[in-house]
Amino acid sequence: MKKSKNKQFTTGRQKVSPPLQPPADLHRRYWIYCLAIAVITLITFIPSLQNEFVDTWDDQGYVIDNPQITGLSFNKIKEIFTSDIWGNYNPLTILTFGVERYFFGSGPFIYHLDNLLLHIICTVLVFRLTHLLIPSLIPACVISLLFGIHPLHVESVAWVTERKDVLFGVFYLLSLIVYIKYARTGKNRYYFFTAAFFLLSLFSKIQAVSLPLSLLCIDYFLGRPLRGKTIYEKIPLLALSVIFGLIGIHFLKEMKAFYVSSEFTLTDRPFIGTYGLTIYIIKSLIPFKLAAYYPYPEKENGFLPIAWYASFLVAPVLLYILWKTYRKVKFVFFGLLFFLFNIVFLLQILEAGGAFLADRFSYVSFYGLFFIVGNYAGKFYGKFPRIKIVLISTASAYFIILAVISWNRCKIWKNSLTFWNDEIAKYPAVSFSYTNRAGVFIKMDRLDKAVEDFTSYIALRPMNPEGYYKRGIVFNEMKNSEAALNDFSSAIKINSSYFDAYFHRSGILTDAGRYEEALADCDKMLSLNPDAPEAWNSRGSVHFRQGKFTDALEDINKTISLDPAYKDAFRNRAILFDMLGLPERAVIDFDSHLKLYPQDNEARTWRENVAGKIAAGGGK
Repeated sequence: MKKSKNKQFTTGRQKVSPPLQPPADLHRRYWIYCLAIAVITLITFIPSLQNEFVDTWDDQGYVIDNPQITGLSFNKIKEIFTSDIWGNYNPLTILTFGVERYFFGSGPFIYHLDNLLLHIICTVLVFRLTHLLIPSLIPACVISLLFGIHPLHVESVAWVTERKDVLFGVFYLLSLIVYIKYARTGKNRYYFFTAAFFLLSLFSKIQAVSLPLSLLCIDYFLGRPLRGKTIYEKIPLLALSVIFGLIGIHFLKEMKAFYVSSEFTLTDRPFIGTYGLTIYIIKSLIPFKLAAYYPYPEKENGFLPIAWYASFLVAPVLLYILWKTYRKVKFVFFGLLFFLFNIVFLLQILEAGGAFLADRFSYVSFYGLFFIVGNYAGKFYGKFPRIKIVLISTASAYFIILAVISWNRCKIWKNSLTFWNDEIAKYPAVSFSYTNRAGVFIKMDRLDKAVEDFTSYIALRPMNPEGYYKRGIVFNEMKNSEAALNDFSSAIKINSSYFDAYFHRSGILTDAGRYEEALADCDKMLSLNPDAPEAWNSRGSVHFRQGKFTDALEDINKTISLDPAYKDAFRNRAILFDMLGLPERAVIDFDSHLKLYPQDNEARTWRENVAGKIAAGGGK
């Protein structure tokens, strides 16, 4: 028999089907559709460009007050690559913030713009990746459009801190794309680029450790036998995954953010994992009740809600689907396995943080589910030509709904106030939402609203002294001394070692002329921390009010010995020296104070008056 002259692309001895060559008009439509999807994605996320930083939800530490991004010197870059941010190792992401700060300043627009541009790049790469796997434009359009406008991806785009997702996504997808070229050509340069993009992805976000598993999914879909070289070539990539995984665990342990919860036992964790898995699958199609923080359930009599136990049934169902589709429906097996490989490490089997799921965890993993949907869409479109208009209309309506949800969801990330308003509306029993929103109201000088939020927090956590203490601070700022005093006393009643509550209560008692009670609070502070300069300074203030200037001087001397830069310590001692008839020493301390606080015009005036007395012959 005459052998066919048609050659196949090979990798060693492994035969892999070559890609189909598109005709010219298909090539043109490819770029038209790709551009259209990029534009739709851009329009959907346009509101994010008007957003500020969410300074009460990680943006403060990652960008606003991050000392690592204040320059691009070698030492700064070294610091970025050798340290973490709150237990997260994302040095390349942090470096991009540093570049933006260096060239464009600290305004939020450029950070949001770059997030959006990176997301659009990811969407285009999804289109390219899909078309490499399936040379059909309909699945590529559906899958990339779902990826581009899906509401669960808003968190990754509209939240500056989640630069991690869109940046790691770019390199992750590039790695998959060049790996396909490697699998089809066997050229080593493509393997090198696969590894290089993988490394960049790992430096962007450790979530990229799943890439070797995703490559096995690619191998399966391309028909590469899962043995021999196909396995061996993954070993260097797996080594990178292990190294970065250990780095991530190290930093999480340092932050004490990686642990087994005392509230949820080891027997609870599998059900928490399967419930999260179920919710991700449902939300991929029906994005409901989206939030930035999804709290764990409240246990009743030591048990999780029944729905969490029932969710365990999803595990055998998914295994059954994988078994049935392995040989018969490759796109389902590929898509489901890709999703599972990329979500399994994020299912909180071991708790790392306070939420059991997060929208941002879906960023790459949802590609697998979208792959299934897109392929079914292509099959239905070709199988039922008579109802194409109905199919197109239904799909268009669905995409419009997703886009509208995403558009509005971008506005939730406008600033800290809109953010916490939404969180409280969705999950009103999450207590820390009220304290965070109260902090926003304090910055806005809406102290009455801050009091309301602290009151809500106290209602949820009546035995937590923090709520009373923080509300007391606000009452004190509002000049409501009696309410502040009651709150500080309540905090102390719950926690008799609450140093800060004693500190503020002593100040109120001093102003009220209740000196003995104030002294008792000062002495309590000193028993809790004898090296606290604020305790000595407070006691000195009480002695000053009592007219015990010598005792007050001893306390202020102690304050300065512990902290020479303690606010107003030199000023207070200068006043004492003046009262004790020692103007020369008073002038010296006023000078020391004004070096630290040159804008204190009141102290400057007092110094001039004391100096005037010396010039008039009143010094001793």
